[in-house]
Amino acid sequence: MDMLLTGIKGFDELTGGIPKGTRTIIIGPSGSGKTVFSMQFLWTGLKNSERVSYNIFDRPFPSLMEYFKSFNWKIEEYIEKGFFIPIQSFTHHEEYKRDPRIKYFELTNLEEMKRIDLELSEKKVTRLICGDINQVIFSLIPIEHMNQIESWTSNWIWFEKVTVMDVISLGFLDEIGKKNFDLNKKGAQNIIHLRVAEGKREMKIEKMEGVQHPLDWIPFVINERGIEIHL
Repeated sequence: MDMLLTGIKGFDELTGGIPKGTRTIIIGPSGSGKTVFSMQFLWTGLKNSERVSYNIFDRPFPSLMEYFKSFNWKIEEYIEKGFFIPIQSFTHHEEYKRDPRIKYFELTNLEEMKRIDLELSEKKVTRLICGDINQVIFSLIPIEHMNQIESWTSNWIWFEKVTVMDVISLGFLDEIGKKNFDLNKKGAQNIIHLRVAEGKREMKIEKMEGVQHPLDWIPFVINERGIEIHL
């Protein structure tokens, strides 16, 4: 199985990386390290001369760029050269100027999502992050629409061999939300939980397709280099 390295010390040694052409769910509470995990995954791809993309849901894209900078991961030059394609599903208010380098779209617009995905395929994007998605959003999406999203995404990932990572924050789920989230999990080949317990961060690999991995909680740290697991 072809693997993509995450650049996370310890994780790659345990798993060999993330299987290429699969979807991974990274889920946990705020502050558990989900966004850093995804950023490090993209940064590793950029350093390997891959084209990558990030679709941000929870803030304006310039805020994410500053987050990258805090780890000295300077993505501006990669955006300018077309190796990092920024997408913003977070609501953009017309009072603020749009950045022509960023693709803006509404999550409810399935046809626009398809168009952007196919454009990423044409540009040979290998890694795509979608997040941070608050779990509550699954309660706001009609089940029929969620089925369409899952069907399209599963086909697109498989045929185009794009490795996708959904970053999801824990939140309240009603009956519809639980059904949609279960559908989302069913479509993912890999699920990784992050948490903060007794003052330390830990991760647990619930499942990873075709990859040997431990099933217990693994301590990790976040430092100036990103996430590290000390085996």
